[in-house]
Amino acid sequence: MHASNSIPLFLINLDRRTDRLGKMISRLGDLPFKRIAAVDGQNLDEREFISTTAKYKMAKNEIACILSHKLVWQKIVDENTPYACILEDDVHLSSSFPGFINNADWLPDDFNVIKIETFLARVFLSQEKSPVRDRLLRQLGSMHAGSAGYFVSRKGALGLLDIAQHPESPLDHLLFEVTTTDSEFKVLQMCPALCIQEEVLYPDSSTSDIIDARSRVRLKQKIPLSHKLWREIKRPCLQMLRMLRLVKEKLIIVRYVPFS
Repeated sequence: MHASNSIPLFLINLDRRTDRLGKMISRLGDLPFKRIAAVDGQNLDEREFISTTAKYKMAKNEIACILSHKLVWQKIVDENTPYACILEDDVHLSSSFPGFINNADWLPDDFNVIKIETFLARVFLSQEKSPVRDRLLRQLGSMHAGSAGYFVSRKGALGLLDIAQHPESPLDHLLFEVTTTDSEFKVLQMCPALCIQEEVLYPDSSTSDIIDARSRVRLKQKIPLSHKLWREIKRPCLQMLRMLRLVKEKLIIVRYVPFS
């Protein structure tokens, strides 16, 4: 466990979304945070950032999301920050959240990423549980959508910068799907979750900048034959690895408890 000091908190927010910033200031209360100006997808040429081996064409806002989080990861690495919490500006927070931010003594000594968000979907989690205060930490073994709330160590930030050099999929897939096939990259899930996106909590009133774009842009791209062959060779190996891991895991829905 780490020393008893507060955890740096970064909030990713578009310059033009002052409305969201105001909501997050209210939700965070007295908690200090550093605002990171998000990359605006409206100003991007996606051809500069997409891998030529990517199966699908991502929306500009999805690319901008990856670039925005990379800004934070790079800052953590450059400033030699041992760990930090990263939030997007559309999350609702549990009443327990300040307790986890104000004292780092609960953080495991060796971790890469701790997802504190839930999409209320079934995910595979390890049978092994580590209690932290009124929550449990379990290793994530499958894709869990959403990138709006997580803790990351400096080692984790370095690993994510490497994974995201030439992204082939949206940020949450990079964070919580690609990493599950890497035995060296430890991703933990907090149960119950400490935060949830507004679009998940109130699906009929979603104003997500990313979700709307996803529905318009999800087109297959042409991939060189050599890349296709390598993908087909690699796929069964990754599937077998995942199946072996899932034998030790359990399929559950991560709950969100607003008051605890």
